[in-house]
Amino acid sequence: MLDLLRGEQRIDVAAVMQTILANMVCDRAESLEHADRGLAAVTGDMRRVAIERFDSGLHAASPAHGRA
Repeated sequence: MLDLLRGEQRIDVAAVMQTILANMVCDRAESLEHADRGLAAVTGDMRRVAIERFDSGLHAASPAHGRA
């Protein structure tokens, strides 16, 4: 853990997020054929969280705010 704090190890954040999102989609889908439903459910969940962040002002505290 201290190595991570010192920046001595790099984590591929995009790969980690892809894995997390894929797991979330699979958890919400009944089968591979219904993966689109799982994705829609996860997207809906993420949309609700984004709305809550904007409504509460938390989005302004993010260092990535305003960046594409």
